[in-house]
Amino acid sequence: MKHAALTTLFLMLNTSALSSAKASDVSATAASMLGHDTDSDVRVIGQSTEFGTTGRYANRAYNVALAAKLLDGAVILPGEVLSFNDRVGERSSERGFLNAPVIANGRIRQGLGGGVCQVSTTLHLAALTGGLEIVEHRTHSRTSSYADAGLDATVAWGTIDYKVRNPYDFPITVRAFAADGVMRVELEGAELPELEITTAKLRDLPVRDRIVVDESLAAGERVVESEGRAGSVIRVMRIAEDGTREVFRERYPSAPRVVRVGATSPMAGDASDADAADVGDAADAADAA
Repeated sequence: MKHAALTTLFLMLNTSALSSAKASDVSATAASMLGHDTDSDVRVIGQSTEFGTTGRYANRAYNVALAAKLLDGAVILPGEVLSFNDRVGERSSERGFLNAPVIANGRIRQGLGGGVCQVSTTLHLAALTGGLEIVEHRTHSRTSSYADAGLDATVAWGTIDYKVRNPYDFPITVRAFAADGVMRVELEGAELPELEITTAKLRDLPVRDRIVVDESLAAGERVVESEGRAGSVIRVMRIAEDGTREVFRERYPSAPRVVRVGATSPMAGDASDADAADVGDAADAADAA
């Protein structure tokens, strides 16, 4: 019965006027769905991302909608900190979350709550734009398809959180919804600014070889097990109306090229730019397909 009820919830969240809207054009529709008046004195700052909803993306889309519902309505009082994990809670089957692709150590695998990081990422985009203080933030170990490099925000229950502080003297209400492939977060506050966000790649991180001795191979034989993945360092900048700039630097580690060699070949240590351990949400299952 619980699963059936949650399925009904997901269907309700995905039967809206957004079917023909793109992420950049949903502000008015979002205002209607979220129950606020675009003509009120409250300033609304919002950001949207997009996601797949059918076929192999169905479980992921369900998790996005459920996490958005749990985040919706959070109020951040002046000086207070919002913890994404505290607000959304544990991603467990008992709470209705489904198995979907997640990122673990730079690799795609199935895990409970896959897709939730798209909600935290969309919150991060809104928080950056609205000038909130970023207290705790970590990118995935690889870039995401639903946000520019440097702008994603990974979360994992019990290990990785996303936190923001309200630096203003008025409360901020977080509104969130997911419908028809659009995930949207809006911040409501009396005098919220709208900051400009820019990103730029500072440098690439090279792929290094990781040599593995394989007794089953002939002497001198070499087999490339995986090609590896280049990393990058990204500069994120937000610019206030008065020209004040705040700079963040985000790093996506490279993954080594794994080469198996015959027993008499010289050994080498692990690549220094191997992926750091990270458990988060998959950018998009198709990225690993």
